[in-house]
Amino acid sequence: MGWQVPDDARVLRFSAVVDRGLEITEGDETNNELEELVAINERKVDSGDDAQGLLSGQAAVIGIAVIAAGLVGLLVFLMPPKIKKIE
Repeated sequence: MGWQVPDDARVLRFSAVVDRGLEITEGDETNNELEELVAINERKVDSGDDAQGLLSGQAAVIGIAVIAAGLVGLLVFLMPPKIKKIE
């Protein structure tokens, strides 16, 4: 769900009313209305010059390749030597 907010708006007022017809019986009928003010901050514009962080796409691929190569090297190192048949 999206909201359309005017470009020059700095504060918006949200109003909500439930059980306007008083169809639901409850002990406190005065709490059926709420009005709230919400401040609107300026939208941040992404210039694209910022670094994408530690886990950018290329860094993730390189990291996975290094980990895979390390695991293969570890397996080769830990494997038992070739078994030779003694005659």
